[in-house]
Amino acid sequence: MEDLQQMNSLSATSSKFASTNKSAMVGFDDDLLQIKERHIGQSSMLKIISIVGMGGIGKTTLARNVYNDSYIVHYFDICAWTIVSQEYNVQELLTSLLNSMTDLGHKLYEMKIEELKEKLYQKLQCNRYLIVMDDVWETNAWEEVRRLFPNKNNGSRII
Repeated sequence: MEDLQQMNSLSATSSKFASTNKSAMVGFDDDLLQIKERHIGQSSMLKIISIVGMGGIGKTTLARNVYNDSYIVHYFDICAWTIVSQEYNVQELLTSLLNSMTDLGHKLYEMKIEELKEKLYQKLQCNRYLIVMDDVWETNAWEEVRRLFPNKNNGSRII
């Protein structure tokens, strides 16, 4: 799968983060533009774009501004957001992703992990998708789900 994916990393380094209810950003204009360009331009291969940096500098706000951008919303068929956290549970992670893109509701909580994985892969398979996995503390969480994101050369992206 690594041959099919191009790994990219952005380091969020600004200390001029303004916290407001509107997710306003100060000092991240260039980062926001760069991420948007990586989402809609360049390769049609599946791309993983990492936003890395110390806690509290605005990584989530930066990702949220990309995710909510009107052009990004219209460009992707599916947009989904999940919070992984330091102590994650694979079943909850999969349920969260599927909840943000389907209407299955309580039925998801009755499914086993393998069923959830299959449902997620099927849902993404024929669509151009943007997935945000926020607050990832370790690579194990990513390794658990990475094969569930199909690369159909349609411009799908993961943050």
